[in-house]
Amino acid sequence: VLKIASCLGSQVPLNVLQQYFATEQLTEESKAFALNQVEAILEQQVEKGVFCRPAGSNFFYSWAHDGLQRAAFSLIEDYRREELHFRLGKLLLAMSEHEESEARVEFLVYLATDQLNRATDFLLHEEGEQMKLQLIQLNLQAAKLSISKSAFYRAVDFLETGIALLDKETMWWSQTYHLCLQLHNYLAEMEYTLGNHEKATEVITEILGNAQCQGDEYRARAVLLEVAINGKDRNLVRGVEICLAILKSYSVELPLKPSKLRIATERYRLKKLLPNGRLENLIHMPVMTEPEVVDLAIFLSKLTNLCGLIGDEYVPLGKLAALKTFHLACTYGINSYIALSIAQYAISYRHSGKFDKAFSTASIAAEMLNRFSPQPGDVRAKVLMIIHSALMSLKKPLQDSLEPFLESYRIGIRTGDVDAALTAAMGYGYNYILVGYPLAALADDIKGYALESRQFGLSASLQAQFVIILQTVLNLQGKSDCTTYLKGDAMDQEKFLQNAVEGKGQSMTCRDICIFRLMLACIFRSPKVQIEMLDNLATFPSFNPALARMHLWQVFAGIAAFQLYHRTKENKYSSIGSKSVDYFKEATSHGSLNAYPLLLVLVASKSPSKESFDEAIKVCSRSGLVNFQAVMNESAALYFIEQKDEEMASYYLKKAVGLYQDWGAVGKAKDLVGHWGELIDERQKIGVVPRRMLQQQPSSSRHRNHTTSATSSIKKVEFDAQELSGSFKGQQPLSTTERTNTISLSDSSVFSRKILEEDELLLDHEQFTSHWDSGETHEITEVIGPVS
Repeated sequence: VLKIASCLGSQVPLNVLQQYFATEQLTEESKAFALNQVEAILEQQVEKGVFCRPAGSNFFYSWAHDGLQRAAFSLIEDYRREELHFRLGKLLLAMSEHEESEARVEFLVYLATDQLNRATDFLLHEEGEQMKLQLIQLNLQAAKLSISKSAFYRAVDFLETGIALLDKETMWWSQTYHLCLQLHNYLAEMEYTLGNHEKATEVITEILGNAQCQGDEYRARAVLLEVAINGKDRNLVRGVEICLAILKSYSVELPLKPSKLRIATERYRLKKLLPNGRLENLIHMPVMTEPEVVDLAIFLSKLTNLCGLIGDEYVPLGKLAALKTFHLACTYGINSYIALSIAQYAISYRHSGKFDKAFSTASIAAEMLNRFSPQPGDVRAKVLMIIHSALMSLKKPLQDSLEPFLESYRIGIRTGDVDAALTAAMGYGYNYILVGYPLAALADDIKGYALESRQFGLSASLQAQFVIILQTVLNLQGKSDCTTYLKGDAMDQEKFLQNAVEGKGQSMTCRDICIFRLMLACIFRSPKVQIEMLDNLATFPSFNPALARMHLWQVFAGIAAFQLYHRTKENKYSSIGSKSVDYFKEATSHGSLNAYPLLLVLVASKSPSKESFDEAIKVCSRSGLVNFQAVMNESAALYFIEQKDEEMASYYLKKAVGLYQDWGAVGKAKDLVGHWGELIDERQKIGVVPRRMLQQQPSSSRHRNHTTSATSSIKKVEFDAQELSGSFKGQQPLSTTERTNTISLSDSSVFSRKILEEDELLLDHEQFTSHWDSGETHEITEVIGPVS
């Protein structure tokens, strides 16, 4: 019994052992013994510590140690091993034919394939070529099952075994052609997924050299495209060229730089084709099934996506490709790739400032996506990632996209779209930092994502995102000797740029390093680094599809610029800051919940006063932005230090220290205590005194005099209320002063965080909307209401 059990692997199904002894050429007495005594024997071995039975399982036994299984297997004579594997494989196949449960059938077929692969010589001798062909098909089936379970390495083993069984001289032109093509296509896709780009390219070359028609080439060309755009240099332009060449082979020729007239013509033709002339009616179209049309839709969608990633002069080509995709959908139906084109088309609306249209178009893509269940090879994970990275946060809080990012990650891993999965994880990291949730939890998650990005061999520029975020967190936590330079346990930015990334990938990595270093320079108050980062970022395109990245870039560019302007009085910094204000002002005018707090942060940075700081602090508190509350409290403290009001400076410094601790930026909190220890209560030690226990804001005649003199000497910041009218209509104010946000960090980690607002007034919603809608011009303090 133990010998046969050792052949089945680390998990031993009880019914398989029983069936083996019951169906072998045994006496009736032996069969009865098998059925009655096999389980008893295994239970005895459990007591002896040879086996263990997993909790809740009545059908499986597990070897207590791999060494015990190997020892039992070594007792089988060499000449009998292949025969035993062969008989077990045949038995498992026979058992699968009588199973009704699909899951059980898959499991038995999987085990059968593994057993038969261990007995190929015996199989060929006993059964001949017919059984060999069946085994090749079983390996393809087992590989597909492995892919559906995200067991990509196991899938490669099955695919390589299947290919090795093929006759090398005849496999590409005999009756095995289609089987051979499928095995090679899946192998190319899996090697790419696992980051083995050279092996994937070798398999693709084999396919393209033997494919019998254009349709047989499309999957290989799709992988070749992904290798080009996700390699070390992230050559997106090369990807566009490949897409255009493939489309040309389908008799679809698109100009690299289409004219406005061409795009307008395509839009006019589409409006006539669309059901009732509306894009949202595509949702109810039938599913696209014609193979050649499906291939064409896939490459048009990929082209649309690439143009959206590059931006700038490629935006018109992306629009044209999307319109062509919609034309196909009107005639032949839809699939998940049509949703991808709609999502990218929505981004083009955002690029041209049509925020409402962008949001409504994104909602169409999301609804269309719901018609399709996740399948290996589809783009559901990518579409979900794009929608929440670039579009949904135009109207909804950034916090609301955290769970969808994780869902995109899970779907991508499950369906083999690892690039989309880890790009979603990257978006999760950007959103998380921007909304000011605790840094310690983020660091743990990012470490896991960084490891996966290396294991799957993702492009160096995508791997860089995780180590950039992680090193930024370590700097804030005080776990690095540097504050504004990304050098420590996670990365050394200089070495990383020299050795890891090239070409376009290096440019994108430089941009993201500059964004996070600019944030660190603003938090740790380093004018020299602020100047350097602003100069570097000025060389990059100002538009980026990822909203969290754009917000992070613009808010800290504005903060840095205004701080430098107050220090140097150079107009170029005032201009940079004003552009950031305009960015958030436009977003606010379109109803962005995320832009308004950051707008007030910039207003306070531009025209510092007690009123402007308090309003920014209050609204950031209401939005749960602990990070920006901390920054504004520190800025207010420095403002009062300049005014020589130590009492008010002390009050804001204490709050800043507590808030930085709440955020998890312990390094920054210690830095503040080190610089201004004499103004901070001796009782307030890092990590000991919660901020709600700090003293209440002082109210003195000296403080009131300073407020009056400050506001009279600083130019009043005014808003055109009519311009922003209606932005916040219909939004409900938060009803409690203590609210709990629960965020899923991963499949297994959930944390709960309370946002305490005992020291701040909540925004009076009715008062706010009535003032905002009046069409008058107000100072911020008049719009928001009095400050306690």
